[in-house]
Parts: sequence; C-alpha cells; structure tokens
Amino acid sequence: MTAGSAMRIDAHQHFWRYDPAQYGWIDDAMAVLRRDHLPAEAQREMTRAGIDACVAVQARQTLEETRWLLALADTDPFIAGVVGWVDLQSPDARAQLRECAAHPRLVGIRHIVQSEPDDRFMLRPAFCAGLALLEEFGLAYDILVYSRHLPVAAELADRVATMYAGKVVELADAKTIFAALQRKYPERFADGQLRTLQRKVKHWRATEGPAREVYFTQDHRPGELSQNSEEQCSRL
Repeated sequence: MTAGSAMRIDAHQHFWRYDPAQYGWIDDAMAVLRRDHLPAEAQREMTRAGIDACVAVQARQTLEETRWLLALADTDPFIAGVVGWVDLQSPDARAQLRECAAHPRLVGIRHIVQSEPDDRFMLRPAFCAGLALLEEFGLAYDILVYSRHLPVAAELADRVATMYAGKVVELADAKTIFAALQRKYPERFADGQLRTLQRKVKHWRATEGPAREVYFTQDHRPGELSQNSEEQCSRL
C-alpha cells in the first residue's frame, strides 16, 4: 500500500488445519479445500493481488476456533479483524463475549444459521437475547443464510432495530432524535418529516416503552352508580 492510498481488505477469509471430522461440510464438490489453509499462503497470494489485509471468518462453531483465529491475528498483523463464534443462546453468552471481545481484533460474531434445521432459528428468544448483547461489546453480526431465510432475516432486522432504537427513544424526545439524524445524514431528512417521527416515537412508547402508572380519579355523584346521599334519601 502506497502512502495516502486506501487500504484494500479481503473482508472474508478462512483459515483452518483440515480435519475431515471437523469440516464434514466440505464435500466432494469442494475437494480442493481438503487441506490446510494458513496465513502464510494467504498472505503470499494477497500480496500478488495487491490486497493489504483481511478479515478472518469462523468456519466452525466452537470457542476453540475463535480463540485460535484471534491468536493468528496476534502473530500475523495482516489479519485486521476476526469474525468469530460464541454460543449466543447460552446463559453464559455475555461471559463468552467478554472473553473474546477483550481482544481488539474481534470485530463480529457469526452463526451458521443456514445449517440449522429450523428456518426460523434466528427468531428464537434465546438467540435474540444473545444478539442484543453484541452492541454492549461494539460487535457486528455477520448473517449467513440461504435465500429462503431472507423473510426471517428481515423480521430479525426489524426486531433488532426496535431493541436498539428503544434505548434511544427512552432517553431522548423526538425532536432531539430528529436533529441528530439530520446532522448525521445531511439532506436526507426534511424538516416536515419530524411530525412522522413524533408519531412513531409516541406509538413506540405506548406499545414497547417502559410501563407507566395510570391513575383514574374517583368522582361519585349522588344518584349515580346506585349511590345516594343522606339528603336525597330523607327526601324520599
């Protein structure tokens, strides 16, 4: 990379020491992959192609592999980031994330959703709960699905957006949020759109926001609700 030029990054690179038992998904159609793929070889080919760095992505759903990829990043600086795996459904997910995110090269988490027998796996409450933890550690989620999963992926994106947006909505009023959006995305949001955002924020607070105490005044007038005053009874 020359001074002042943009870094060219291969955003999806796999490394492994091939073991048929661990990589059973590599079938005869991909027989060329049935061997070790390690950083030294990748760096040589990347240099020839003018690629400066790469992001190593998990291929096995084990903490062991995530730790190994992070160790490779320590010894091979051209590995600029790692997308690893933790068990997002585990009650121990936060601890797993805390351990792995302590390494500065961890940039994201991936689960091989396309191999799950349940097409709606991504919407399981335990998985969504784990996914919600990623913001705490500044990590992205790398989604891996087939085309049949796209409607579920879109539903998941809406849920995650609600989870994250909820934290903002609870802390700020619509005008403050809108002003921040206009600063971040100049010329994208017209002033007239504020009313739309205000309605959406109001609706979100009513349906998804924190619970509020509601008080109803008690006003009993004589002769109503089968109640009478002593004065009225004496007249009768």
